[in-house]
Amino acid sequence: MISWAAYSGFSMKTTTFFSKEVFPDDNNKGLCFGLLVSAVVYTLAFMYGAVHEKIVKTLGSKMTYFVFHFLMFGCLFGILFTKNKWILMALMAPIGIASTVFNTIPYSIISASSPPQSLGKNIGALNVFIVLGQQTANLVIIAVGSIYKKWNWLNQRVGENQAYVSSGVVASAISCFLSFWIIDPSSEDATISIVSSEDDYEQIN
Repeated sequence: MISWAAYSGFSMKTTTFFSKEVFPDDNNKGLCFGLLVSAVVYTLAFMYGAVHEKIVKTLGSKMTYFVFHFLMFGCLFGILFTKNKWILMALMAPIGIASTVFNTIPYSIISASSPPQSLGKNIGALNVFIVLGQQTANLVIIAVGSIYKKWNWLNQRVGENQAYVSSGVVASAISCFLSFWIIDPSSEDATISIVSSEDDYEQIN
């Protein structure tokens, strides 16, 4: 949930940011470059997927989640301080890796830790929290927009859409902190189940 709250503002506002604030004199060129940046982000996410399993085996789920959310935190924070298109591309590209991490590790943990009769329910519950994270990001963007319009000091230093793109910086920091409480599926007591036992499952059905 928190990971998606960190990521959603970036994914929704990137092309608008390039169109209106990075290329204010040529919106179409800005839109095209924003789409190019998005392509780079998702290409890097795809390429990282080839080595993701090896990295998780080497670092473990907790450390992998922490490292790449810390990287996302640094990237989102850095975006606040530049409108150079190439620097922005370099800052945004690694966020694609973080998206691969938080789109795989939670599902992997639930799949490895859930008894068969609870797997579908647990994945469904995870999807609910993902949507809650996305909606939280929407509320954060609304709050950032309200603050931006009232705070002249911020107006002079950061673009409105630039602030929206980086609005997940706090959530990414929280994700770094919470990553140390990730349940390792290799531990003996790492069993996740909404349905407490097979008997309960049979009673429900």
